[in-house]
Amino acid sequence: RSDAILWGPIAAYAKSVHHRPVRILDIATGAGDIPIQLWKRAQKTGLAVQIDACDRSPQAIQFAEAKRKRVGAGVTFYTADIIADGISEEYDIITNSLFMHHIDLSLSARLLSNLREKASMIIVSDLERSRMGMLLAYIACNALSRSPVVRYDGPRSVAAAHTIPEFQRLVSSVGMDDAQFTRHWPMRFRMVWRKYANGHDPNS
Repeated sequence: RSDAILWGPIAAYAKSVHHRPVRILDIATGAGDIPIQLWKRAQKTGLAVQIDACDRSPQAIQFAEAKRKRVGAGVTFYTADIIADGISEEYDIITNSLFMHHIDLSLSARLLSNLREKASMIIVSDLERSRMGMLLAYIACNALSRSPVVRYDGPRSVAAAHTIPEFQRLVSSVGMDDAQFTRHWPMRFRMVWRKYANGHDPNS
């Protein structure tokens, strides 16, 4: 349900823009589940969106594209290394889920600094590091999977994640002091940063 965490701010933005589709980019999209689910939500609610999604792994994009074709989703997938190459186009909204805990603070800062130049809104959803999160990850991974990879990776991912105060300091360091944070189950946080007070460019 990662798409559910992202959808609220996206829907609010889309409802405020009436004369064109809202341009959305999902970075580090992996298997493409999130942008496809966001597209489905937009279809159900009648909101006009144009969704792109990228990942540096060609294999991931190939998998995502096959899934897109099966469901007929209006999502454009492409291969790109956002950290190394940046983003060439501007978007209304850039989203990212469960990726920031995979890279160190310096790379996170560089990535967010690049994103804020290319988007009116940035939405990040990630794991929140806590003792409870570690315990839940350990219990869930061992109860729901026999895979040694899953049982190892789940708790390690939570251990590598940020606390909300840590991520607040990170975004402040790149000029995103007014980012808003909310907690979401299970042990995740959502950060929403808006370039403009009402969430969209008044000149767009």
